[in-house]
Amino acid sequence: MNKFITSASDLVITHEQTRTGFLAIALEKNMVGDPYVKQALAFKTMVAHTNGPDDFLNMREIRPFMLTEAGLSEKSLQHLNEEDYIMVIKELIEKFLKPAGEAYIDETVYRFLLTKGDAIGSAMRNRIGDIRQEKFVRYLLSCMSIRGINYWWGDKEQTRFSWCVKPTNDINIEKKIKAIYWENENAA
Repeated sequence: MNKFITSASDLVITHEQTRTGFLAIALEKNMVGDPYVKQALAFKTMVAHTNGPDDFLNMREIRPFMLTEAGLSEKSLQHLNEEDYIMVIKELIEKFLKPAGEAYIDETVYRFLLTKGDAIGSAMRNRIGDIRQEKFVRYLLSCMSIRGINYWWGDKEQTRFSWCVKPTNDINIEKKIKAIYWENENAA
């Protein structure tokens, strides 16, 4: 039996569907954020022996952590040099870490996680859109498969676009599809 959207109420999702979506997003956020928590814990271990935030200046191995904590993005680092790095770390130490007193290590960790949290928020907005698109494409392909409808698809990983024939094994194709095309044999 064909089921079509006939009114706006046909688009309303159930509480269970909403709940499932929010729980999936929460789990995804935790998975995306986990490496940053591990980095923060590793940082704490590396600097546990320091006497104060000034010691951070001579520890080149923690410089990427410190630059992130200072609020610099990966993109911004491409436009800065070593002098800029030292300047921003010194400013961070003077304005935020020294005033924190003995809690300077925790202050450093919190600032790092705050910066990474902001990045996660941005990444998650994109990821949520990707997840929804992948679910929709998978649903569409499943319906087409059941009906025996052949399709052609464009692979977003190809540098030059071309149509590919429906594969015999389409596992994870929803992550690679850029475009999809099929013919309606019932069209006049």
